[in-house]
Amino acid sequence: MAWDRGSPKRQAAAQERALKMQLVDAVGPFSPFWRDRFTALGCTEAQVATVAALSTVPAVGERDVCPDGDPFGAAALVLQAGEAEWALHTDGPALRRALVGRLVRPGSYRAVVEADTRPTSFVFAGLGMRFPIASTRGDLDVVVRAGARLWTVLGLTRSDVMIAATVLALRSATTVDDLDEAGARLTTVTTVLLVGAPTSAERAAVAEALERVGLQPVVLAVHAPDGHRLLWGECRGGEGLHTYPDLELVQLVDPETGEAGDGQGPDEVVLSQLGMRGSALLRWRTADLADAINTATCPGCQRTVPRALGLHRRALVPELSLRSGIRGVDLRAVCAALVGRGDVADWRVVVGPSERRSTVGVVVHVVARSDVDPSDVAVGVALDVRVAAGLLPTQVVVEDAGSLPDEDRLSRRLHCRL
Repeated sequence: MAWDRGSPKRQAAAQERALKMQLVDAVGPFSPFWRDRFTALGCTEAQVATVAALSTVPAVGERDVCPDGDPFGAAALVLQAGEAEWALHTDGPALRRALVGRLVRPGSYRAVVEADTRPTSFVFAGLGMRFPIASTRGDLDVVVRAGARLWTVLGLTRSDVMIAATVLALRSATTVDDLDEAGARLTTVTTVLLVGAPTSAERAAVAEALERVGLQPVVLAVHAPDGHRLLWGECRGGEGLHTYPDLELVQLVDPETGEAGDGQGPDEVVLSQLGMRGSALLRWRTADLADAINTATCPGCQRTVPRALGLHRRALVPELSLRSGIRGVDLRAVCAALVGRGDVADWRVVVGPSERRSTVGVVVHVVARSDVDPSDVAVGVALDVRVAAGLLPTQVVVEDAGSLPDEDRLSRRLHCRL
């Protein structure tokens, strides 16, 4: 079955098989973080090895893996298996090939095991903090496979592999002007890739810059959610970023709670990687927001894979200019300190310019329950936010019922006025 042309039913069945293998034969037995988490949740990896069951598992992010802010905690995401464990959990055909190879090439068995289990490269991920994501040689094969697929989604051909540049990858309109001023040969460019899920304003700025230098190429977006390593891309004439259902499970959750969303969007994009044996990300909160995951056939290219629509990159962990300096602030962690508090009837988190206007403030508005002291609530909220998010809120404001801020919303109770 072609990865991008199968019926939804066949794609779902293939995804279920890959998910079960990832959970039962990789993440469950070999991930220290998930082994402990499944125990704490009172379940086994086999009990959540379906899409429906996994959807009930609370999503996790960098603060769950590194609660004290120490990036060393991310080591618990790396699968840790030796030769004996690999033989028990690898699929039958791979094991037979490795055993037969050992008969004719001494030492080849260990090489096969290491390709599947030993990290050989690292990339840094994380938005509120930085930590390494490990890849095995087998993981890099998955990345290469996804790269070849991206090439076809973007509509590129062999003619784009040449000395003269035909494809240009950009992050901003300024890059176009800089290249032009430097005398770069841009006349051969036919396709421009905007890296990082560009906004409408960014697309318009790039289009204007291209027009200034006399170019009218096809402009497409590509994006890899934080830590994922696989690029998604737009096709020519379609809408949304195309995903790879046999290599990943893409879902949406409520950005404030990490639980199943109400479908009204935008919601947070959550990833479960399939086939990865280095740092295996499961139910991973990416901090990206999306309006929807569309499973209908793409009107542009007729591919039947899910597409992420209306994606807003790192919206939940923006990089803010605070009094203490520029840093990524995990708004999800701020929300986590407020969700379910017994002394708070309602709340809002507002991110916007501070009184000095030169920095940004994170202001928490709360409605205290009638039977508690508002001052105690304000102090308790401030302390809990510091523990959960690693920073004190700029201010905690105790409001009367019905007077909470209610505009410029990222989510139901999370507001951004940047």
